[in-house]
Amino acid sequence: MSRNVYLSIDLDVIDPAFAPGVTTPVPGGLSAREKIYITKTLSSFVNIGVDIMELNPRYDLNNITAMLAVKLIYYALGNLRI
Repeated sequence: MSRNVYLSIDLDVIDPAFAPGVTTPVPGGLSAREKIYITKTLSSFVNIGVDIMELNPRYDLNNITAMLAVKLIYYALGNLRI
């Protein structure tokens, strides 16, 4: 059976040390490396599309959250099957 899978990448789960530019930063979240690993793993199931949630440039420091978001989209689209 074929299933349609859409991946929504929420940046709020990442620790603010790695992603300060989010709407609701919460200390104790995932590291950037953990989020990249999860995204790479889940991307093999994606066949519909991908989005990024909760990026807030107003709170970002030196665009580190934005750069992480770009990297996550890159890895998510790497296995996209259309």
